[in-house]
Amino acid sequence: MRRFIALLCVMLPLGIAVAAGVGAASQGYPVSGAVLDSVTGQPLPGIVVSLTSDKGGSPLRASTSNNGQFSFPAVASGKYILSGRGQGYRPQGLNQHDSYFTGIAVGANLDSTNIIFRMEPDASIRGQVIDDQNEPVRNATAQLFRIDEVDGIRRPQSVTNAGTDDQGRYHFAHLGPGTYYVAISARPWYAQNAPQSARQSQLKVDADTATRVQQESAELDVAYPLTFYPDATDSSQGSAITLRAGERFTADIVLRAVPAVHLKIDGEKPQAGSVPNITQRVFDNLLIPVFSSQGFGFGQRTFEFSGLAPGRYAIEFPGNSESAGGKAGWFRDVDLYGDMEISAGDSPAMATITGLVTYEGSADVRESAYFELRNQETGDSWTSKVSEKGLFGLKDNELRPGTYQAVFYGGGDWIITRMVAQNAKVQGTEITVAPGASVRVVCTATRVSGNVTGTVLQGDKPSSGAMVLLVPDDSLHDKQRYRRDESDSDGTFTLRQVVPGHYTAVAIQDGWNLNWGDSDVLKPYLAKGEKITVTSDKSAPIKLQVQ
Repeated sequence: MRRFIALLCVMLPLGIAVAAGVGAASQGYPVSGAVLDSVTGQPLPGIVVSLTSDKGGSPLRASTSNNGQFSFPAVASGKYILSGRGQGYRPQGLNQHDSYFTGIAVGANLDSTNIIFRMEPDASIRGQVIDDQNEPVRNATAQLFRIDEVDGIRRPQSVTNAGTDDQGRYHFAHLGPGTYYVAISARPWYAQNAPQSARQSQLKVDADTATRVQQESAELDVAYPLTFYPDATDSSQGSAITLRAGERFTADIVLRAVPAVHLKIDGEKPQAGSVPNITQRVFDNLLIPVFSSQGFGFGQRTFEFSGLAPGRYAIEFPGNSESAGGKAGWFRDVDLYGDMEISAGDSPAMATITGLVTYEGSADVRESAYFELRNQETGDSWTSKVSEKGLFGLKDNELRPGTYQAVFYGGGDWIITRMVAQNAKVQGTEITVAPGASVRVVCTATRVSGNVTGTVLQGDKPSSGAMVLLVPDDSLHDKQRYRRDESDSDGTFTLRQVVPGHYTAVAIQDGWNLNWGDSDVLKPYLAKGEKITVTSDKSAPIKLQVQ
């Protein structure tokens, strides 16, 4: 069963006694069980438990007793989400994996009592940042990354940032189990990163004084590289922190100053008040902000970034098509390991993209629909509102080259099922855009009215907590048509808003950490899956043997 995490937060404050929820049935079926710590197995008193129908409405709420017991004595038949929250336990659902939970099936001949809800205690990562003189680094930015699933591929994603205090300490709290990385960005307090042009235009002095001044200036022209725990300046060499439920991990990091490098950008007349944007590449392609550099502008044609540590960067400047006679934006990937000067005129232009959405079998107007392109590797995204006539696009050239997943949302029960494009390569609903291309896209949106229901079995017995995956036979690249669910307490599942077509359904017991977006990984499971055809009409339930 899948519901949004927000549902988990609709609960009463902690410390309440058992309380019946709004709308409880006067006659119904009991739902009861115990809440235990997933690590120690000890009962958890004072946990606020919520039981929410999958059809919505007000939840039923209770607080666990001293022995961790909870009870809802009279619950109407149906499917429910069981969730909990307490001091030291972040909001979570029963047997939660990402945003999927094991739902509770309530009704005649169904056992909804003796539920064991094992809640994961909060984990945390904390540490101290010091410099190479063993002094605390204040006002540093600690960045937290986690290995997350994105379209079936698990890769590092940026989670959150935290600042260091006057003792150089940082803290990430309320974390779930998983694989994390920590990186620190900071600027030496004593650094003097004057721009090259300023250093070169110093007053004329005798040769000895000039040499001494240049030497002193170079000694203070330093930067801290982005440093991954424990002491790596390359993300590929950072140590993964495998965090278990309830674990308190300490990740102390030492920053070591290195000679700073300077990047001078020449030949671009910027829009009023605008400056180039600089990001840093980590984990191969993920782009993250640079927190520690300084920028200096000179007139209308020159800009310099100072205080940069050596590394891989991406420079981007927005287009100014209306304010400067149609001048396009540009980008540049830079391996910066010494002072460098680049020309805007030599840098590749960003792409223009415009398009049209048509609605298959309907002339209805979607008043609040949006078209979005998402680059899952870099984290880039580009969004445009779709007009009443189905048109989308931006006037300025703003799209970096790369491969993007097309997403259509806010338009009700419609998704993009087909795309054709001029000046770009399309595979399913993925589009690959080249530098400076002027791309025209036509998308077909299809109403997603089909549902697939069924039961996961292990032998002849229902199996709960399995990952159920529906894969289109004609397009492994079209992740928008994939559907997932978690089998409920009675083994049943529902895959909603499915595009009519031919699919293979699989149930995998330990599939939640699987790279199911990789066709090679998924292939052996598909070979044992169930072939089905989905129509807009309600289809008969299917049975899947868990793998």
